[in-house]
Amino acid sequence: PPTFLLKRGGRAADAILAQPDGGEVWVQGPMGPGFPLADCGGSDLLFVGVGTGVAPLRSCLVEALRAREEFGRIVLVYGAMNDAHFCYKEAMDDWRSLGVEVVLVASHPESGWSGPTGFVQDHLADLELDSDGTIASIAGMPAMEEAVREKLVALGFDPGRVRSNY
Repeated sequence: PPTFLLKRGGRAADAILAQPDGGEVWVQGPMGPGFPLADCGGSDLLFVGVGTGVAPLRSCLVEALRAREEFGRIVLVYGAMNDAHFCYKEAMDDWRSLGVEVVLVASHPESGWSGPTGFVQDHLADLELDSDGTIASIAGMPAMEEAVREKLVALGFDPGRVRSNY
């Protein structure tokens, strides 16, 4: 069955969330080019997302794992306000068991958080990425995407190897 990741506060999301169980939802087809994998064989894959922006990245990550042998290193850097705001936590152990490096970054951590804090782009240099052999896919707020793009270019990435869904 389809899975929806919704953030309260938008007209469409709130209307869907107001539907009773079993209610009908009309969905338009995908928008934007997505994150195609056809030309990524043999490359490392980096996924960087924040908040609900992780949803389109998750779809690509799941597809990459179905053909795991076609790709090198797979890294997901995912930022949210705090531990309660990370989506797909139940799947992350499975992803890790399949070789995905999952880096969770909390921008407003609660006490007891022991992981990275701040902004996702501030943790990219720590990953020692192969800028020539990695294709990056980013999704989130426009300011975050621009900051990640600038950081990756500063780390030696060709801008053509940094993709977003627009």
